[in-house]
Amino acid sequence: MDKYARIRVLGEGSFGQVYLMREKRNGGHLVCVKDVPLSPFDKHDDSLNEAHLMQKLRHPNIIEYHESILSRNHRHFFIVMAYCSGGTTAYATTFLRPPGDLHVKLRAKRQAVSESTACLWFVQICLGLHCMHAQHIMHRDVKSHNIFLSHDGHLVLGDLGIARELHGQDFATTFVGTPSFMSPEVFQGGAYSYASDVWSLGCVLYEICTLKYPFVGLSTAMLVQRVCAGDYTPLDRTFSPDLRRLVADMLSIDPARRPTLRDILARPFLRPAFECYVADVIKCGSKSHSDVLRSQLAHLRLATVFSTVQEKLQAKQPPAHAALVILPPNPHVPTHAYKAEEDMLAWLEKERQRHLLLVLERIKQARNDHLHQLHLPPAHSISPPLVVPESTSPRVPTPDPEWRPPVQSNPP
Repeated sequence: MDKYARIRVLGEGSFGQVYLMREKRNGGHLVCVKDVPLSPFDKHDDSLNEAHLMQKLRHPNIIEYHESILSRNHRHFFIVMAYCSGGTTAYATTFLRPPGDLHVKLRAKRQAVSESTACLWFVQICLGLHCMHAQHIMHRDVKSHNIFLSHDGHLVLGDLGIARELHGQDFATTFVGTPSFMSPEVFQGGAYSYASDVWSLGCVLYEICTLKYPFVGLSTAMLVQRVCAGDYTPLDRTFSPDLRRLVADMLSIDPARRPTLRDILARPFLRPAFECYVADVIKCGSKSHSDVLRSQLAHLRLATVFSTVQEKLQAKQPPAHAALVILPPNPHVPTHAYKAEEDMLAWLEKERQRHLLLVLERIKQARNDHLHQLHLPPAHSISPPLVVPESTSPRVPTPDPEWRPPVQSNPP
């Protein structure tokens, strides 16, 4: 970890701690480093599996993987990822708390988001999760706590600590996840597959719309009972029938009746949000992100969405549902994409100045304390030197009266 300088702790859990760090090279970026302590008896399967899966997944809606490092003493495993600074975009309403995960931002709001914003966020989460399912990877812990807002304002899926790669018609059987987002088949101890992620995604969509969990209970047993019975309060009629139907389908008790992510993304009422997000990626995102999104839409048989948005941008026409357009006033300078980074740099500079002043004060105080502890005796007064008048006559050497000439050993 010699390439990175630690700044502060972002969070911690049973796995270890997550740090905010900066690359030491000139112009180095902020990164998020997950520190997983290792024991001599640990096979390191979970941490190595997470790094392996993250390395395979390259998508604008999945947290970006940089590298993984094993410490010299083999006691720590570090996973270096992109730092999701939580910057807001034009389509997102102002949040009341500092950057964090989606759960923090939803809990900080005083009112629910609009349906258009909910659809725009939901489409991005769906695309990231579909990328995982297309590569036969189950997330197994989809929740608002694991969805982050990147520096460019896009939602990204993170924390693949318990994700699992499925082969063929394999099913998972391990009891893992977060209770409020776990599907009935997981609670029942049976086999489960990608439909379990769809259930969790439905819980996230419900939370975005209502700022509440769909399933709650005074105890874990009551929560399990309500989840297995599908006992939740449906969305009220302030939302469109299409959105209410989508939530009901995703929270179906029978996994076979839940729609796949391909079916969800093909629903017509999500098309405006789809076009808006694609427009933002094309206009403000990198070329690699645009290429990945184009390839994914072709796989979903939705290539017309990408081509339609491109034609509208070339003709300088906004996509449908203008309320969702998130392009900045100057398309060449996406200021919203870097505001959070600039704020963080300003905060780091202030912290550096404050730390420097604190160090100087401590040095000064330590020096004063040391001088007081020496108990030095008072210094003696020094008399002024005598002034010797200069002589104007040339100085003649005075002969020594005791001088005698040397005696010769061999007289002539």
